[in-house]
Amino acid sequence: MAELAWTDEQVAAILALDDTLLVANAGTGKTTTVVGKVLWLLGLPYGVDATSGKPLPRCPDPCTLAEIAAITFTEKAAYDLKRKLREAIEQSERAAQLRWQLDRASIGTIHSFCGALLREHALRLDIDPTFRVLDQNESWAAQDELIRELLYERLASGSEPVQRLLRRMRMSGSDFSSGAVDTVRCVMKDLRWHQARHQEWATGSGLDRDRLRTLAGEWDGLDDAGIQVADTLIRLAREAKRCWESWLQEENARDFDSLILDLRRLLQGSGGNAALEGVRRRFRILIIDEFQDTDVAQRDIAFQIGRNVPRPQLFLVGDPKQSIYRFRGADVSVWNGVSQELDRIGGCLALSRNFRCAPIIVDFVNAACGEAIGSTAAALTAEIPDSRIDYADLEPGVPPSSHSGVEWLIPAEGTVSEVRASAARHVVARIRELVKGRETISDPDTGERRPCQYSDIGVLYRSRTGLEYFETALSEAGIPYWLAGAPHLGERQEILDVLNVLRLLGNPRDDLRALGFLRSPLVCLRDEVIARIRQQAPRVPLLTAARMAIERDDWFEAPESPQLAHIEREALRRGLETVQTLLDLAPRVALDELVEELLERTGYRMHLLLAGHAEEPLANLQSFLHFCGGYRELELGTFLEIWDRWSSQDLGIPQAPLYSKQDEVVTLTTVHAAKGLEWPVVFLVGVEKKLWSDPTNKYWTDRDLGPVLNAKKAERGPRNQRLVERDRLEAQA
Repeated sequence: MAELAWTDEQVAAILALDDTLLVANAGTGKTTTVVGKVLWLLGLPYGVDATSGKPLPRCPDPCTLAEIAAITFTEKAAYDLKRKLREAIEQSERAAQLRWQLDRASIGTIHSFCGALLREHALRLDIDPTFRVLDQNESWAAQDELIRELLYERLASGSEPVQRLLRRMRMSGSDFSSGAVDTVRCVMKDLRWHQARHQEWATGSGLDRDRLRTLAGEWDGLDDAGIQVADTLIRLAREAKRCWESWLQEENARDFDSLILDLRRLLQGSGGNAALEGVRRRFRILIIDEFQDTDVAQRDIAFQIGRNVPRPQLFLVGDPKQSIYRFRGADVSVWNGVSQELDRIGGCLALSRNFRCAPIIVDFVNAACGEAIGSTAAALTAEIPDSRIDYADLEPGVPPSSHSGVEWLIPAEGTVSEVRASAARHVVARIRELVKGRETISDPDTGERRPCQYSDIGVLYRSRTGLEYFETALSEAGIPYWLAGAPHLGERQEILDVLNVLRLLGNPRDDLRALGFLRSPLVCLRDEVIARIRQQAPRVPLLTAARMAIERDDWFEAPESPQLAHIEREALRRGLETVQTLLDLAPRVALDELVEELLERTGYRMHLLLAGHAEEPLANLQSFLHFCGGYRELELGTFLEIWDRWSSQDLGIPQAPLYSKQDEVVTLTTVHAAKGLEWPVVFLVGVEKKLWSDPTNKYWTDRDLGPVLNAKKAERGPRNQRLVERDRLEAQA
């Protein structure tokens, strides 16, 4: 433990006793520093001051693990922090005692932290502690159902504004555009999080046109269709918000948003003081990781807990340059406001020494990012100065190496497909040179030179568009690779077969689903047989026609084999019996049990085994069953809505891969998912795609100028163009 040498910046952060905002740049040892802070608070010796060579002074007033709270952005980050903390504790002088107390530390996401406080202080806050927490997809599915019913009610009553809304956009959205239901849900979320802001622009009956006209200034298009639709959206969202809050209360449930919003509201209420006193007595420090992605409500909760006396110390860690979750409500101006407040007491510290990259790479990053972030900051100064982020150069923390460098691989010119294919060939050729040519790299753990291996290489991309070219090139070159987090389970044929049956159970009259069922390995009828079944009974649902066909004395000829006709007829009979059995079971058994019954009755697993290479498909089915088990109490229709939401997101359920990142394979992953990971060799591909495109038919609220539904380019006026430019600058920031 004593061999770990802390920089002066890390020492200052670890020994700080006042509230601290720590700017932790990429690769500067943020998690290691947080672990060092926790161990120092526990009174453990952990490393030495690199400048003096002396051990750090012991904490004058050590605490226990139960007095430590750490909020992370994701469950994975919480797991990683616990794992690294456990590893450090195991090497300490008090390992025998502390290893059993680690779970007493409150380490988890903001939602788990808020949920725990709501339950722990339920009596003080006058709430039912047995509330159920909905995950995001489940809450969205319930909200969509509520909003859809609301829209249908307004249509049935002849509402002209809702009719105009649905002439402008469809009821439900697609992969490329938002529908009315999606947009109303978006506005409802905005109302929940920014209710005070909306009161500036709206009256009891709708938008305050005079107020918006004053704010808009030179723009005279307030009476156009876009503003009328925005007014309709706000009215619908107000009603949906009331219905949703009533539904949550009746069900004694909370979604992720209400965990945070309710805790803030309740802590500010009459029972809040008693609850806050209990929290402050319990914790000595509140650590918040990735603080740059914090919203106003989370900041308020942290300050309610920590900015009073007696209080726990606030230890806020992050990097404002990495604020990328604006679509989730993150607001980098929150970081700037906290920075200004803590700077007055000297609580703003920074980690600037990069221990991940060689000096030549650090210099390249400083040159590229300094120019890009600097130009954006200059533009933000004129429009939204409280969102400005300045770039601070990284300092190299590892010695220079003659083997390190930055290379440019320039693909051939041509069409988009030709450029992508050329780029893939260049990358694959360079990978072969590195591994087959036995080029050496520095081992990340030992620092010693050794031959480059496939597992030392990461290929990073911003989006999956064009990724198939790299997969094809790697496969043709015989290079094993691991595609992190993709493709989604819903893209696999074995899952599509099961989902098709579940959708057929939801509507047995759906001939498209019935056709897929009859053609699939679950029944396996020839296309000509299905066509003849339809011809014999064209006016009834396909499943009904199939039942009628079984009752006929003759069956359709099978020139391929005289036994095929008997096999097909028996397969159809068993398939129809399975559907009927599942229809009877669906209202009475859990979802995962229903899927298991389908697999058993049809022998689908045996089909996969006979087809060969069954390991991955069988593992995918098991992953799907596990996912279904998490929603076993839901109705089939609700589950399918949730699944569709998973399928439309990049963060969906990945298929079960043949490889993992621990194997001797090249890793393909998004830049986002690669955060916190490292490889000796990294290829950044697909950077030619522009980051921004002007949105159309998209609703958002500008904090100064009010709500807007973005018009088509031909309909835009000066105000709208200004809003688009502001949104673009904030997204780049």
